[in-house]
Amino acid sequence: MVLNSSQKDELRRQGYNDRDIAEIGLALDAGEFTFTNEKTHSRIAAETAKTMLGTTAFLSGIGRACFHATAIRDDESRGVEIFIRRK
Repeated sequence: MVLNSSQKDELRRQGYNDRDIAEIGLALDAGEFTFTNEKTHSRIAAETAKTMLGTTAFLSGIGRACFHATAIRDDESRGVEIFIRRK
């Protein structure tokens, strides 16, 4: 998965600089993250996680996991909770 320009803009709005965004993009493109649906305890694809969480929460999660190894993002209105781990 490659970050597009609108996703990079969203990461900038979240406070990441261009160097951080480059690292996040490389890690995401290399498949360095795993995504687990905490409701079903099953692994899911990055695209599925993005669809379940929405773009803003998804990018927030991968941004945090990129530099802190893990993140949990949820959307209570959708009943979604995703655990993100950098390999």
